[in-house]
Amino acid sequence: MNSINIGSLDCFIGNKTILSGINFSANKSEIIVITGPNGIGKSTLLKTILGFLPIQRGSITINDKDYTEDPESRKEKLNFVGHKNALNENLTIFENLRYWQNFFSSQKIDISRMMDFWDLPNIKLSACSEGQKKKVALARLSITGRHIWLLDEPANNLDLSGQKKLVKIVKEHQINGGISIISTHSPNLFKTKTVIELSTFVPKKKV
Repeated sequence: MNSINIGSLDCFIGNKTILSGINFSANKSEIIVITGPNGIGKSTLLKTILGFLPIQRGSITINDKDYTEDPESRKEKLNFVGHKNALNENLTIFENLRYWQNFFSSQKIDISRMMDFWDLPNIKLSACSEGQKKKVALARLSITGRHIWLLDEPANNLDLSGQKKLVKIVKEHQINGGISIISTHSPNLFKTKTVIELSTFVPKKKV
């Protein structure tokens, strides 16, 4: 059963605590939306969960196993799309997706069909718009076979059609039992009852 539990987690930038005491959990087929003003720490929270930033206080449990002290194994359980798309500018869109398919040794998915879904031409990534690059990064989600998605403002740079397709793949992931944790300034884009406002986790300034 897919699950993730965040327990009393603090997030740091350097030695500064920017978020404190974050608690939430998600089980099979749940969508968690994380929101808050610019600079509040949405990206920092996702990077801490992923293992890009160290945990100094708190815990992370995935599928009932404690991964707090094992960020490398934690990364292997999670699927992340952030502001940087982790794509090779010298390869075509098709070649980028095929590379990730081979990297994850995942089930063979029809990459051409996936490109058609996202309205992507087979051109070099260096010739793509920022919106097209975001679509390629989102297309990669369907390749990995991982059940927990961390999406950092995934609607950024997408046109209206791209946003609708983003919502569609998140919904399909939910139907298939997957979990999505999404930071966004547009919480109404994703239909969920679980919205976490990070302003409530900002430490109070000492007087």
